[in-house]
Formats: sequence, structure tokens, C-alpha cells
Amino acid sequence: MSDVLLFVREEKENEFGTAPYLFLGTAQYVQHVGERPIAITWKLDRPMPSDFFQRASVAAQ
Repeated sequence: MSDVLLFVREEKENEFGTAPYLFLGTAQYVQHVGERPIAITWKLDRPMPSDFFQRASVAAQ
């Protein structure tokens, strides 16, 4: 098994140009669905920062 380092960003660009990525840490593969596009489910080894989690939860609904 390989180590996966997960980086995410909320948007492609912000008022300063290209938006920065947030490093969420290492993650373990759980499952995937589909091929084109593919949706991969990861389990983070450490909890996601709560403020980012709240924004991500709203976007996922």
C-alpha cells in the first residue's frame, strides 16, 4: 500500500489569483465508484479542520 497525501481547495481562483491548497494530511483508500468520472472515498488519518469541514459539508449537500 502507498501513502496518499491529500490536498484540497475550495475554489480554483480567489481575489489574489490561483487559490492555495489546504493540506489535510495522509489518507487511506476506502472505495471508488465509476470510471469517467471516478469518485474516490478516502479516510483521513487525522480529523479535518472544523471550519473547512463545515464549508465542505455544505457544498456536498
